[in-house]
Amino acid sequence: MPKAVRDRLGLKPGDDVEFLDREGDIVLVPRRRRSILDFAGVLAPAPGVFLPTTSAQWKQAVRDSWVDAVMEKEKRIATQKRGTRRASGR
Repeated sequence: MPKAVRDRLGLKPGDDVEFLDREGDIVLVPRRRRSILDFAGVLAPAPGVFLPTTSAQWKQAVRDSWVDAVMEKEKRIATQKRGTRRASGR
């Protein structure tokens, strides 16, 4: 994309753009990156579920979820290895 067009749209290298067809005209629209906090409140939490409200709380929630996912994957792998050993008679 020519630099003059990027400058006019306020785009930087790596920014996303969307091409829209408007009655035969192609329109280029910058797609702004949004913070996860922009989505806070979109869905109501289930009763008794903690909903992070600050950036620090969101980051911790993501870290906790990642750790839980890794531990669950390791548990699945260990279970599969045990099943393989049993099947092979070890």
